[in-house]
Amino acid sequence: MPVLPSMSPYQATYFVWFQKRLLAAVFLIVALSCLVGAYASGYRIPALLSSHNWPTVEGRVTKSEGVDWVCGGNHNEARPAIKYEYEVNNERYVGYSVAFNLYACMPLEEARRLVSEYPVGPVRVWYKPDNPSMSVIKTGPVPSRITDLLIGLAIAFLAFVIAAWLTVRWNGPAP
Repeated sequence: MPVLPSMSPYQATYFVWFQKRLLAAVFLIVALSCLVGAYASGYRIPALLSSHNWPTVEGRVTKSEGVDWVCGGNHNEARPAIKYEYEVNNERYVGYSVAFNLYACMPLEEARRLVSEYPVGPVRVWYKPDNPSMSVIKTGPVPSRITDLLIGLAIAFLAFVIAAWLTVRWNGPAP
């Protein structure tokens, strides 16, 4: 670790000790950030995997046009603008989730294809039995979400291992 030439031996020792702790802290922050990202990517995976077993009702797509908004640097990504209504136990609900993996932007052509796949009219709606406001019109596992989760967990694990190794290797009291 670099030490500034104008430091006393005590300052240099303390500076190196601090740098080692700071590096371990950076890896710990990376690990925690990856865990948050993995959670954001995977917290709906149980619902995603079980959604094909949820009860269904007949709903109606009330909006299926263009895209909600265009994103991406070249405006080549979008989110489909699909809205549907359905009724469970005489209570009306409104849904916007086509599938569990469609919260982020997707290629513009894919968004347009999805809009054409769900035109205004009748549609089958899967809803969560204990929370009917959670619904989708397309069920099943989504490989991209599972991949995001696994990559986030792998990076978090690696960062935790490095932080632990640095802490153990450089363990020692402050000067």
